[in-house]
Amino acid sequence: EEYAQASPVPWVRIDNPVPQDYFDLAGPYAPDVVLYAGSITEIKDVLTLLRAIERVRRVHPAVALRIAGRTTSSDYARRVRAYVAEHDLQDTVQFLGLLDRQAIMEEYARCAVVALSSVQENAPMTLIEAMAAAKPVVATRVGGVPGLVDEGETGFMVPAGDDAAMAQRLGQLLKDGGLRERMGHRARVVARGRFGVDRIARLYYDLYQEVLSEAG
Repeated sequence: EEYAQASPVPWVRIDNPVPQDYFDLAGPYAPDVVLYAGSITEIKDVLTLLRAIERVRRVHPAVALRIAGRTTSSDYARRVRAYVAEHDLQDTVQFLGLLDRQAIMEEYARCAVVALSSVQENAPMTLIEAMAAAKPVVATRVGGVPGLVDEGETGFMVPAGDDAAMAQRLGQLLKDGGLRERMGHRARVVARGRFGVDRIARLYYDLYQEVLSEAG
């Protein structure tokens, strides 16, 4: 949509693939855990997520936010950690740092909900991986997110910067185990049909064959 007017040549969209391992994740999870997987930087707007978690904690005291990802903005990371300290969230928020593949998969398996509070996105792997792992998501309605999340079916979308709306949706999912299970199951079904490695490889292969054929 953004680049359609930039060039007269056709544009082809192919989704990012997710490894089969994510579809195999199963087992018990912690019903109070929210996972954020992404960098700590301004465009990810982690501060809005912290404000949302602070709201959720008032009605769901056991909520825990686990932040997995590297710091790409030192100044912003200091603001994030300062907010945690100033608002007494040390027992609620845990910074895990950048995790390897096995560790992040364990975090997806462990959490109840995946949250993304970005003000700008393309097609975030966090949401794709969450769907494959059968986890419902609460994400901001920015960039390519509406192309990944089926509102009310695989997750919820909220306006960017709206911590109250994010808190409301997170609280709804944390409180309702049946809703989490239904959304998570639907998310995995959708992800299996869209993001499987074999399907994505076939789409690329077919595209290469089409281009080669047109080139003679």
